[in-house]
Amino acid sequence: MLKGIHYAKVWAIVAEYVGVEVRWVGYQERVFTRRSERLPNKNDQADALALAAYTWKHWEQPEYFLDFQPDPITTFGTFTN
Repeated sequence: MLKGIHYAKVWAIVAEYVGVEVRWVGYQERVFTRRSERLPNKNDQADALALAAYTWKHWEQPEYFLDFQPDPITTFGTFTN
């Protein structure tokens, strides 16, 4: 069972497994792109479109993407009483 990790890690693992490069976009970049493209706020479809637009615009500029590995910050072992 996948506990304590962000769902994006699952997609990143699958993408990398099938040979698709994964790049991470920051929160502020997504918000700015959503606003600049006049997309609705608080909408999953608009967020996906904003991520796609940002990626399309900056794909040839890797410095525009986060250098991020989605591993848990802390791993806790099994606790017993």
